[in-house]
Amino acid sequence: MESIQRPSTQVQRAAGHQNAEAAPPLVDVRNLTICFGSGPPVVEGLTFSLQRATITALVGESGAGKSLTALAIARLLPDECRFDAERIALNGIDIAHTPDRAFDRLRGRHIGVVFQDSATAFNPLMRIGAQIAETRAAHGLDDAAGEPVVHSLLLRVGFPDPAAIAAAYPHQLSGGMRQRALIAMALAAEPDFLIADEPTASLDAISRAHVLSILMDLARRSGMAILIVTHDLDRVAHVADQIIVMRNGCIVETGRAGDVIGSPVHPYTASLVAARQSRRLPPPFRQGSEAPLIEASAVGCTVSTRLGLLSRQKSRTILEDISFALPRRSITAFIGESGSGKSTLARVMACLSTPSSGSLRFDGDETANRSAAARRRWHQRVQIVFQDSVNTFDPRRTIGQALSEVIALRQAPASAGSLLEQVDLSAELAARRPRELSGGQRQRVAIARALISRPELLICDEPTSALDVLSEAAILDLLRSLNRSAGLTIVLFSHDLAVVRGMATHIGVMRGGRLIEWGSADAVLHSPREPYTQALIKAAAIPAVRPPT
Repeated sequence: MESIQRPSTQVQRAAGHQNAEAAPPLVDVRNLTICFGSGPPVVEGLTFSLQRATITALVGESGAGKSLTALAIARLLPDECRFDAERIALNGIDIAHTPDRAFDRLRGRHIGVVFQDSATAFNPLMRIGAQIAETRAAHGLDDAAGEPVVHSLLLRVGFPDPAAIAAAYPHQLSGGMRQRALIAMALAAEPDFLIADEPTASLDAISRAHVLSILMDLARRSGMAILIVTHDLDRVAHVADQIIVMRNGCIVETGRAGDVIGSPVHPYTASLVAARQSRRLPPPFRQGSEAPLIEASAVGCTVSTRLGLLSRQKSRTILEDISFALPRRSITAFIGESGSGKSTLARVMACLSTPSSGSLRFDGDETANRSAAARRRWHQRVQIVFQDSVNTFDPRRTIGQALSEVIALRQAPASAGSLLEQVDLSAELAARRPRELSGGQRQRVAIARALISRPELLICDEPTSALDVLSEAAILDLLRSLNRSAGLTIVLFSHDLAVVRGMATHIGVMRGGRLIEWGSADAVLHSPREPYTQALIKAAAIPAVRPPT
């Protein structure tokens, strides 16, 4: 592995607008270093600046220190972290050494933050609209037109019915819908500087393009500086003015987006660009010929919700008339926009939710009619990797303890360290707690835990949404290997056609709780019947780099 260049020798080229040198930066970071307690630096010597009306992408693999860098600027690092900086300036004011009470007035009003984990960013007891309105009120923006402003913000992030979203609680939204609502809340106080940590990781291609166009419009029209923290060049290459590439806590290359992507200098940057380009290659489709492992016939799922203590329960259909036959030893993908019912179908297939109509058979048996003991045996044969990795671990226990517990339960011949290495993580991470890992690292640990029982069916709900392209490729290669060598049947639920294109033998397209298209991957991707499927494929095409402004 090549040696990582330190900040003093990083590859640095002209960045941002052509007149950037004549204008003072809105954000100026000098020699930022972050440590966990008394340990060695995890981020060291970072220096960069952000101009007004520009979008900067902070790119790197999981664990590179991207999110910690963003949290340090917003003064939101966890208690066990400490940071030191020669200077962190916002509009000429040194915010690194501003007293906490004074900085609290700046955060939100002048610095907006979109967190990576939308599930923990909301108050679960408050409706979405009330939380957006509360953000405005906290900064003196509580005017008579509060509700229309809230609805307008929700419309801007792609909700066709903002009143319904404003009246909903966070748990009533899908992961992608929560992420869009979080972006609306971050924009509520009209900040000068917006930090967006993986803002589109949970969104389908159409919604992602819409949100990124919103960010471009904000930068262009309002003069806002936007820092997008991401692991995926595909998602930001066509919107970023400047790209900063991080690895192992250091900046290895920075410059204009066109220069960094068109002619990368550092070997790591070149590998990221190569991984991006490899997504253009046609996939090796394989047709499954085995008898079905799972058969769904007219499966429906309805949930009852109550908006208030005195209100009547209201039924809402999540899944309707879902039918398919899942071949053994196949890799099947279900794709669709956020809120289409993918996660609900994943829970039904994992016997974690019971369908309200229709039937679901596993290996010929009706899953809904199983006894408690039979369902426990089912859960040994079927494992699920959830989209939200942060809430699937006990925050009080180390990663090693979490894995060892399952190893002992399943009496598996493995160790926590070997499992971590299997998913390309260092065995040393076994001593850390979940909050001390990046989102991508936690997701890989979740995959390792699911593989302990050697299941027959592995259900993956957005398994790579938090991973950089190199780690994503490693995980997908691992899943392919398990499919081929161990005969593991895999079901992927994803909004990302780039993941599906290189993996699936069969594809189902979901929208509004219905399965609107189903067939072989070759047929669905190359000869789609439905206009929505055609729109998804078009939106997932690799865009060009944003032209100079």
